[in-house]
Amino acid sequence: MGQNRWLEALQRLVLLSACLHLFLLALLALLSRDISYLNYFSILDLDYFFPDLLKNRFTHLFSLLTVGLLYLFLLYLSTRKTKGKL
Repeated sequence: MGQNRWLEALQRLVLLSACLHLFLLALLALLSRDISYLNYFSILDLDYFFPDLLKNRFTHLFSLLTVGLLYLFLLYLSTRKTKGKL
């Protein structure tokens, strides 16, 4: 952990809020039996900028692939070795 406790508290608040938000969306998707609540583009509200984005029949698959690629990219960034360090 870093030395700035204010920034760490803010990071934890954002992470907790995001986790709670995803939990509630998953619960809503289960109760309504509508998986579209878990669409990554819908969660980010990208449909406000690209109105036809959520109308594509492959949008859920593309959303899942986007999340997977972002996860792998962030995993790569967090596990790569920096120069001069083991």
